[in-house]
Amino acid sequence: MVARNLKPDVYHYTSIIHGLCKMGFLEEALDQFDQMLGQGILPNIVTCTVIIDGFCKRGLFKEVFSFLGRIRDFGIHPNHVTYNIIISSLCGVRELDSVWGLFGDLIKRGHTPDVVLYSKIIDRSIKDLDMDEAFPLYDRMLEEGIPPNEFTYLSLINGECREGTMSNAMKLFRKMLCEGIVPDRKVYTSLIACHCRAKNMKRALQLVREMEGMGFEPDAFVYTSLINSYSKMLRMDVACILMDEMQTLGFQPSVVTYTAVIIGYCKLGMNKKVSEMYR
Repeated sequence: MVARNLKPDVYHYTSIIHGLCKMGFLEEALDQFDQMLGQGILPNIVTCTVIIDGFCKRGLFKEVFSFLGRIRDFGIHPNHVTYNIIISSLCGVRELDSVWGLFGDLIKRGHTPDVVLYSKIIDRSIKDLDMDEAFPLYDRMLEEGIPPNEFTYLSLINGECREGTMSNAMKLFRKMLCEGIVPDRKVYTSLIACHCRAKNMKRALQLVREMEGMGFEPDAFVYTSLINSYSKMLRMDVACILMDEMQTLGFQPSVVTYTAVIIGYCKLGMNKKVSEMYR
């Protein structure tokens, strides 16, 4: 292109940089970025976001923040897409302190977080057992008129289930249904497991039937949750029926499944059954 006296512009360079980053050639992409600057061509936010995405995919967050400082010298600031990429990547590596700083910066610059960004931060907060951050963020999301999506509800339900607050988890589940969001297998599995831990087996089985009605068959995890709870309740008759059903459907009981049943038999003093399970 240069040999034919065709001068490349920022769009040409951005296209090349994007292609190199997409193939994982980040160093070569940075060489092109420097070459572009050497030609006196300033990058745009798209160029910079492509480079930042390349850094994020490699987990090079020190380089991300250094690059952000560098492009500010050109008067370029992150846009909504840039923030989304960095924050989502930081959530993936549990760097919530950095996330909150960027989230505040995003707001200050007049950008409105979308449901995807809110949900990512809520999910990371809940996974880090930081419920005091997750739910205020959910409230703020609603105040801004941003409707939660399936992923938002799944994260919040998981959080309530982890806390053992089943009434709150079921409120979220009902709200989800009222808003026309169809629960997926993950939502049902989380609720079933939580009811099982609370030994609320009637509701757990109701949810299993609801899940089946939605076209989702119970998986090995659901069966193990049910078997574990029935074994703790010393309802070994039901536990064994479920184990047989599980195997008929092609799911192999795990060590956790067998251990739950063996402990149940041990508590009942049914040593013969314990020996059978070991075989």
